[in-house]
Amino acid sequence: MGLIRYIPSSSPPTDHHHTSSGLRRIIMRRRSTTSRSTVVRNQALLMMMRRRRWEVRMKVRRLQKLVPGGRELEPEQLFLEAAKYILQLRVQVNVLQALSKLYKP
Repeated sequence: MGLIRYIPSSSPPTDHHHTSSGLRRIIMRRRSTTSRSTVVRNQALLMMMRRRRWEVRMKVRRLQKLVPGGRELEPEQLFLEAAKYILQLRVQVNVLQALSKLYKP
């Protein structure tokens, strides 16, 4: 919705020009106001983002406990070390499976 204001056509648009001769119609947009529903939606989004960041931090802390030396690492380095550790564990499993097949009774 807009406000309708009449100003003289020969004058620059100002608030103090309100004469009846040579008027033209100008539609002025209302100032953008933030509705209550927008505020509530933004607050809900902010809370979701905070919760998501908290969940990610908790998962990083759990991963730091699992990876040897992980507590001293930044998350970026932690992910690389976790990948290396997973590969190392996979190799150990393969070796143990191979050994178990050799020594089957």
